[in-house]
Amino acid sequence: MGGGDDNGRCAPLSEENPDGCLDGGAGYFASVRPDTGELAALRMMPMQARKMRLHRARPADSKWLATILGQISRPFGARITREPGGALVLCL
Repeated sequence: MGGGDDNGRCAPLSEENPDGCLDGGAGYFASVRPDTGELAALRMMPMQARKMRLHRARPADSKWLATILGQISRPFGARITREPGGALVLCL
């Protein structure tokens, strides 16, 4: 089951575990400009699968994901911010 151990904890990112803490994925909430259809805003809620249920990712895992996505997004002129509730926001 990817990056978690038998206790549902997230294993760190490594060559053996390229998915790292991404088990479970994220909920995506997109807003588009009605006149052009372009992306106006994107909020992402990091999730983890534990005991066959999705739960919000732990704050440390959300921070880790924000860092990784920020590094990937920077060359495209975008950045990722974290909201107090754990959501990640793509800033274009």
